[in-house]
Amino acid sequence: MSLGSKIKELRNSNGMTQKELSEQLNVTAQAVSRWESDEVEPSVATIKQMATIFNVSTDELLGNETEPKVVEVEKIVEKPIVVEKPLVIEKDVVVEKPVTNRQAIGVCDYCKKPIYDDDNYHSGTHSGRGYHHDYLIHVECEKTKAEIYKKEQAEKNRNRLFLSIFLGLLAFGVAFGIFSFMALHSNTPGSYFGMGAAFGFAMFTMVSCFLLDNNFVFDLFCDIAGWSVRFPGIIFTADLDGLKFLIIMKLLFAVIGVIISILAFIFALLLSGLLSIFVYPFALYKNIKNKD
Repeated sequence: MSLGSKIKELRNSNGMTQKELSEQLNVTAQAVSRWESDEVEPSVATIKQMATIFNVSTDELLGNETEPKVVEVEKIVEKPIVVEKPLVIEKDVVVEKPVTNRQAIGVCDYCKKPIYDDDNYHSGTHSGRGYHHDYLIHVECEKTKAEIYKKEQAEKNRNRLFLSIFLGLLAFGVAFGIFSFMALHSNTPGSYFGMGAAFGFAMFTMVSCFLLDNNFVFDLFCDIAGWSVRFPGIIFTADLDGLKFLIIMKLLFAVIGVIISILAFIFALLLSGLLSIFVYPFALYKNIKNKD
């Protein structure tokens, strides 16, 4: 029987609802529901508190309870040959209690096997939006989990590298194509071809830096492109002319705001493209060298 099923069984046998149990444990009813459905594991302190509420041991709550062995010794009746009164010797029933040297303190977060107090394990906490979960994990399981994580990260880095090269070349082709089209309608096509190659290379390195996700170029682009201006309030008279003045100023501010946003985007694009030319070799080296 799983830990969640055991909690549900003991709660029902004690005539308690999930809400009543959650109030005694100072948690939400949703947390109790997730324990019983084996979505998450309660902390060690919570398991001990539930064992006290249900009046059971932590071993029984975790499903590790062992029943004592009862060894019955037959009563031996000895009758002496020459005795006026027979002598009867009776031996009592001997109960052999199990000797438990290992105490289960929780369940491994990775392999879901019991962890005993003399095992080699680590403890920690999983935290996120709306939940907080204490966990225990065997050291060997932790090493296995770390190796799997490294392999997954290496695979992600390879995918980022291939995607950055593909989309970077696509950005180069678009930029060079635009300048090439302009060169066909210009008296100085050579300069446009040169500008197209330079701008295309900048777009290639910038897109690649964005996708490699191991440098500051994308954050810089977002910070600059998000620049905006807070316009002051408008004072106007409460008549028709004042209303016209308010509408005109609002439209003017809106146009100015759009122009500033466009200029900020262009500046962010140019600056990120220029910096990415110098950052890209380091980002590429970091991706290839530090695969995990």
